[in-house]
Amino acid sequence: GATYKLNKQIALGLAVSGAGGAFYVKDDPLPGVAPRSLADSRLQYLEVRLGFNCDWKINDTFRVTGTVGQVLYRQFKYIDRDYKLKSSDTVPFVSLSGTISL
Repeated sequence: GATYKLNKQIALGLAVSGAGGAFYVKDDPLPGVAPRSLADSRLQYLEVRLGFNCDWKINDTFRVTGTVGQVLYRQFKYIDRDYKLKSSDTVPFVSLSGTISL
């Protein structure tokens, strides 16, 4: 990512981020969609995002951060079932968070 500090309180940025993980799936989330049941399988998840963010330091105690962007890629892979879902389009996302420092 890249960040530009507009002044002492506001910083603007552009960032690429990713998330992922592995999970155990007990019940099939959509029975009948996959060629065989996805129950009792392992799922690998991967996501890539591109977003513009604004960080506003209100004072030494409070900070607010907002991000707006696009999810560029998303994949769900059921390892034990040889079944994969991939995104075909991008989708927007919005994130807002606050921080209190004591």
